[in-house]
Amino acid sequence: MMTTLSKARWNSAAYDHYKISLKRRLKADGSPDYLEFEFVCRSDPVNHKPHHRKRMQTAQGTKNLNRGVKECIQRRGISTQGPDATGAQQTLSSSVSKYTPQAHRALIAMRCAVNKRPFNFVADPLYIEEVKLLRPDVIVPSPRRLS
Repeated sequence: MMTTLSKARWNSAAYDHYKISLKRRLKADGSPDYLEFEFVCRSDPVNHKPHHRKRMQTAQGTKNLNRGVKECIQRRGISTQGPDATGAQQTLSSSVSKYTPQAHRALIAMRCAVNKRPFNFVADPLYIEEVKLLRPDVIVPSPRRLS
């Protein structure tokens, strides 16, 4: 709840690059000390070191977050120029993914119609694992959302 309320006030596009969580930091004796936001990269959490900022110090700007986004994009070899750059994900072969949640749902609905399959196939753990393998940050729609 706290992160949702805080995000409503943040207007930089840099925040979209990160999964944001709120952590409680404790003193040496175990008593509460302060709250801290943790910004973990959505695209490359292994190689992109998380950023931390105390909850009451979020108005200090986004220079470090923007710098982290820029370095992450360069490290992954993603082009930020041209019409294919906005909202696109480049693969290892430098082809650009045009993924959108709406297009994903439409393809699933067409697949179900053409192959006479129930919408419940999206709940199959192996299908979910396949989708996550191809694009880790995707949320597979529920069968109810598709119908």
